[in-house]
Amino acid sequence: MAVSGVSSSSQRVSSSSSGMPVLRSGARGSSVKTLQTLLRSKGYSVAVDGSFGPKTLAAVKAFQRASGLSVDGVAGPKTWAALRAGAPSPAPAPAANMPTLRSGAKGSAVKTLQTLLRNKGYSVAVDGSFGAKTLAAVKSFQRARGLSVDGSVGPKTWAALGASGVSSSSSSSSSSSGIAATGYRRGQRVSIRIAPVGGGRYLNVRCAQAYKDMLAAARRAGINLSTTSGYRTHAQQQALYKKYGSPRAAKPGYSNHQMGLAVDIGGVGGYNTRAYRWLSANASKFGFANNVPNEYWHFTYVR
Repeated sequence: MAVSGVSSSSQRVSSSSSGMPVLRSGARGSSVKTLQTLLRSKGYSVAVDGSFGPKTLAAVKAFQRASGLSVDGVAGPKTWAALRAGAPSPAPAPAANMPTLRSGAKGSAVKTLQTLLRNKGYSVAVDGSFGAKTLAAVKSFQRARGLSVDGSVGPKTWAALGASGVSSSSSSSSSSSGIAATGYRRGQRVSIRIAPVGGGRYLNVRCAQAYKDMLAAARRAGINLSTTSGYRTHAQQQALYKKYGSPRAAKPGYSNHQMGLAVDIGGVGGYNTRAYRWLSANASKFGFANNVPNEYWHFTYVR
């Protein structure tokens, strides 16, 4: 298949039954930008430059390892599917409700924009000021999504960012109000509210801020963790149960992931790692416990 932006002489790209190209180290082009954008949405620090270099390779391998995939550094059908899975799909707010923002703008709507950009992996301060760094992040996001790269945040950019996912004040207020979602407790449907925690993942508002605080504390200790799974819809839990069965996957309706109270953490690497030792010593301070046998990556909010 033809791949836009990739030289026909490159041997690093081949076709995939998933509709996305199989990408390897050395590939270049728009498909690599899509891969890098998805990796950033999962919390991996890579540049969206269209070049599958060492940092992108390392991020792909880290994601594969955290997701239980074959760690070969090749972005094939299973890796693409895992990168695209997991985020809930709240209905977006009408674009007309969101103001068009440009460089120089200030206020709560800019904080909303900055929070959404941070949730997509862009490093911007949530300060309510549309300055140079926010402009650069907007343009980078627009470029990665195939939008007009004008730095102006209009209806299409708001929609691509998922504007309904965050309230119009700040990241902390989004954790306190959250998004309405359907949870399951002991097989019974319940109404819950979830909030973004980065990497395209969501947790129950009861623990979202505590989880983000825990990851921030880990970073200060030199440990970089990512979020590979948080809140799951009933359909997502059913798909996992069908694929893995018990006991590897909980019966649909009985998983703490469906309450947004369980999280799978990437970058831990095993029980004998520095990351796990840090979590073992500190997770309880934030209300989390590693309480599922043989799953060093799985932590549950227990307060």
